[in-house]
Order: sequence, then C-alpha cells, then structure tokens
Amino acid sequence: MARRIRSSRLSRYAEKQSKKQFIFFGLGTLIIIFLLIQFSGALLGAFGNIIFGIRGDETESSESILQEQFLAAPTLNGIQNATSSAQINIAGSSSYNEGKIILYVNEKEVDDISLDGSNNFEFKRIDLRNGENTINAKYFLDDKESDFSQDYSITRSSDKPELEISAPSDKSSFTKADKTITVSGKTDPNNSITVNGFRAIVDSEGEYSYRLELSEGENTITVEATNEAGIKTSKEIKVDYKE
Repeated sequence: MARRIRSSRLSRYAEKQSKKQFIFFGLGTLIIIFLLIQFSGALLGAFGNIIFGIRGDETESSESILQEQFLAAPTLNGIQNATSSAQINIAGSSSYNEGKIILYVNEKEVDDISLDGSNNFEFKRIDLRNGENTINAKYFLDDKESDFSQDYSITRSSDKPELEISAPSDKSSFTKADKTITVSGKTDPNNSITVNGFRAIVDSEGEYSYRLELSEGENTITVEATNEAGIKTSKEIKVDYKE
C-alpha cells in the first residue's frame, strides 16, 4: 500500500516537472521568435553589407586593373586644314599630368614632350612637307602606351589660287538697262571669292558668280580668290556705265 502511494506521488511530481518544462520551452520559443522578428532586418542588412562590401571591393579591383591596362590617347587642338607655313605649332591636352607625349607626322616620330604636372602641352616649330600631312600623337607611361589620337590632315601649299574672270570683259560698256550685271568666273574648288569685298557664291566645281550694281561712269571691279592656306590671288577689271 505504501509503495502505491509513493509511486503515485512520484508520477504527479514527474507530471508537474514535465508541465513546467513544456511551459518554459514554449516561452523560450516565443521569445526567440519575437527577437528574430525585431532584429531580422538589422541582421539581414549587416549580412548584405558584408556581401556587397566584398563585391564592391571586387568591382573596384577590376576597375583598377582596367585603368592600369588602358591609357587614354591625347587630344590635339586647333589644327587647321591648310597652311602656307613650312612650320607650325601643335597644342593639345592629356588625361594625365605625368608621362610623355610623342608626336607623329606622316607616320614618323618627330618630337616628344614630358608632362611635368600639367595636362597641357605644345610642340613648337614642327616641319611640314609640301602637300598633305597626317598628324597624330600617343601617350606613354613607363612601359605602357595609349592608342594613337585622332588623325589630323593639314595641307601645306605655297601656290597661289587660280582665278579667271569670265564676265564682264575688261573695258566693257553698259547702259541703263544693264545697271546690275553678273560678275562670274572660275577658281579652284574650296577657294573663297569676293567681288569688291563682297562674298560671291562658289560651287563644287569652282564656278563663282555675283550680282553687282554699277555706278555712273567708270567702275572698278576687283575679284579676289583665297585658298584654304590663306594665299590670295587678285584680279581687276574696269567697266563703264551710262544712264
């Protein structure tokens, strides 16, 4: 009888302990869930920062490698299409303020400049051959070099432009009906033409024309042709006009 009572007490005690453990386990689970809900955003953010930080470092490293492998070509400024000069100055700029710029004329290295803390440079008294010249440049740093810059073409010419006055003829006479006449002729293509200081129309074949109003008496007509090198040819005729 005593054994049954003792066994019953032990069973009730074990049952109470199990209930306490279940309650504590349940409370602990609820607390953990609450903490996860409250702090999950911060934990995910921290984890994301770590991941993106690693990726950012990798991206910066890749960009650094690309920058080391690629050097920007220099830029040449203000090169004209034509000149009558045997020598010209060539200015430009670089993306860098150290290293060296090498200038090429007609595919030959003709001069170099060291960049000592400045991005700008200028080559002075560069020789040109008669006719067309191709000019470009490269940037050098240690054992690395850029691509060639843009090619520039400049024509050196010492020849005077051709100029013909087709109409009117020199010493022509005009009357009231012909107060306004057409001055026309031919020059080299790409030349500019002025008639008494006014710009005439020039087509792709070099044919030009200008409508000129005459004054009473003798009129002097001066036609001037200018080529791309700035060299001029001038011709003059005289015509007479009477009312």
